[in-house]
Amino acid sequence: MSVRAIQVRISGETIFVDRLIVHFGKGASKEFALGDRISPEGKSYVIDLPHEFQTLESVELWYYREAGKPNPKVSLYGTSDQSQIDAVSSGQYLSRLR
Repeated sequence: MSVRAIQVRISGETIFVDRLIVHFGKGASKEFALGDRISPEGKSYVIDLPHEFQTLESVELWYYREAGKPNPKVSLYGTSDQSQIDAVSSGQYLSRLR
């Protein structure tokens, strides 16, 4: 799947995101150091992916949560349309990735 930008969304419990690693086709990967807190029903900022990488294979999300809290539900959203990149931050052009 060719994706130009992604966003992480959380429901359930707050998480503290350390880093996100995006794996592309042909073995390439890109690590993003986030150091961000995402609250329930919250969203991370939109992450623009490098244009030289086209095919999204998988995403690793390194995070931690408070002890004793249930696991959060993490959803990944993205867009493949270059013309929508500027409007992605509003969330209106993001589609849930499976």
